[in-house]
Amino acid sequence: MGIAIVSTIMTEETQDAWNPMGGHISPFNAALPRYLDAAGLGQGNLTWQVLDQLLAQHAAMRGILDTFMFLFWSFLVVMLIALLMKNKS
Repeated sequence: MGIAIVSTIMTEETQDAWNPMGGHISPFNAALPRYLDAAGLGQGNLTWQVLDQLLAQHAAMRGILDTFMFLFWSFLVVMLIALLMKNKS
């Protein structure tokens, strides 16, 4: 059950990170051609594939970082609860 929760959080956070970043990558963004020229990329199909892969990598990394923070805070809460439990012996 824990793996399913973590996997769901990671998938949702990755999608949440992808949407705002992906919104800036379009042929209608005036800054994109300047960026592509500065990076040495043309504007062919390969360029869009490279941008898609980079966007997917960055979004996945954001999803992993957000999931790690969720696990970190969950661990802290569980540790606090464990420390506050009274020993019955």
